[in-house]
Amino acid sequence: MKIIILGAGQVGSSVAANLCNEANDITIIDTNPASLQNLQDRFDLRTIVGHGSYPEVLTQAGAQDADMIIAVTNSDETNMIACQIAYTLFRTPTKIARIRENQYQDHNELFAQEALPIDVLINPEQQVTDHIRRLIEFPGALQVLDFADGRVQLVAARAFYGGPLVGHQLRELPEQLPGVETRVVAIYRRHEAIIPRGDTVIETGDDLFFIAAPKHIRTVMSEFQRLDSPNKRIVIAGGGNIGKRLALALENRCQIKIVENNPDRAQRISEDLTHSYVLLGDAAYCLTLLSGQGASTAFWGACCLSEALVDRTKGEAFATYDATLRPVVAEIQPATRMAAKWYIPRTYPLYLARDSAMR
Repeated sequence: MKIIILGAGQVGSSVAANLCNEANDITIIDTNPASLQNLQDRFDLRTIVGHGSYPEVLTQAGAQDADMIIAVTNSDETNMIACQIAYTLFRTPTKIARIRENQYQDHNELFAQEALPIDVLINPEQQVTDHIRRLIEFPGALQVLDFADGRVQLVAARAFYGGPLVGHQLRELPEQLPGVETRVVAIYRRHEAIIPRGDTVIETGDDLFFIAAPKHIRTVMSEFQRLDSPNKRIVIAGGGNIGKRLALALENRCQIKIVENNPDRAQRISEDLTHSYVLLGDAAYCLTLLSGQGASTAFWGACCLSEALVDRTKGEAFATYDATLRPVVAEIQPATRMAAKWYIPRTYPLYLARDSAMR
């Protein structure tokens, strides 16, 4: 298959690496020669320096006989225009684009064949946000995946000692949960996959994968482990794209605090959220203070997650901070607007004391 990839960033590089292993004819376009050279040194692919939305550049890449174009540059507009040009000039059969801005995705009619002919929309940041949100909704779950538009979910949960079904055969599950439709589809035990049968005995430490309707997930999990209390107070470190999306998704049912060290970004977040607190400061300090006040029962690191969680090879998702412990802290009064409160805790003396102690 002949595939053209626009963008040699984290997503584009990952896509190229995976597709090259499948014996595809890959051409990748980017404006950064260094990124392209790095990919060409590592993989068997063709690179072109230029703007992926330019017809001449697409022609040079062989768009006239390409089977697929994957537009994953850091510009939504470039990705959309590239797919439009690929369809109008070259009739490319399959067009995939990364669209990060929700204001575009909220209008599905924009991506119809008679408008912007994009066959598949991808948004890694939204996928990460949805994954974290589902884990928050089901404490104790290792993984939660949606099927059939969310009407059915596949959940991974670990069996702990004391669970009602631990030490019993799987065939007893319907007796324990009458009226609940569920099925255990796989068991992972001591690094080996086991096909579950009726006489399979659940052991402590088993990772069980089961399917059920969302309203029955916690009921089924209660057979394998003691359920944790629902997460109600959550601190998000970092107000990037994922941190903000996560706050918007949870703020109507959870108490949310976002720690952001960029004043301009904190200002914008405070205007978009209605029931959340935005704290201006370094997450490494604010989280210590908030935990001491019992302000959080669950902490999800979301600082700079637009890159760090989508591509884990960049390192830890949590923000690092200056080892000298000399932050520049400004105290900002609570905002008076009818939006989220934007402020920093009145702890400047504590920061100053820590700073002095380290000198």
